[in-house]
Amino acid sequence: MKKLIKILVDNFCFKNSPLHRLIYSLKRFPPQKGLFGFRVLDSWQSTFAAYPMLIILSILPPFFGDSPLELKASYLFLILLNLSTIILTANAFLQNRKSPILLWTLMNIPIWLFIPKEVRLLVYGIRGLFFNLDSDFT
Repeated sequence: MKKLIKILVDNFCFKNSPLHRLIYSLKRFPPQKGLFGFRVLDSWQSTFAAYPMLIILSILPPFFGDSPLELKASYLFLILLNLSTIILTANAFLQNRKSPILLWTLMNIPIWLFIPKEVRLLVYGIRGLFFNLDSDFT
């Protein structure tokens, strides 16, 4: 299959054309550089970065305020934190470096079990941000 793709690309695409670059960039999945040019975390780094976020997510919400501005800030915080942990969890699963596999699985089981709560909090944050709109920002 790879030989067929190489033959098609070499014969039917101009060198350095957008299609040529796209096909060759897809061959290097997962990418090594992120959206802003930084190096993408590997599987272990994503796992270890997700744990502090989960701890913050379980400790901080009772301290959110009551005013409309504080509630909007807390909804934005919940959205940002939950999206970050979901992306880190997906990255930990998609990256190649997972050895030793048993230890990696044991380290990621708590994160995987937390995914439904993350999705629920993400939906809660989006609903709260967009459907509880008050014009009072004082």
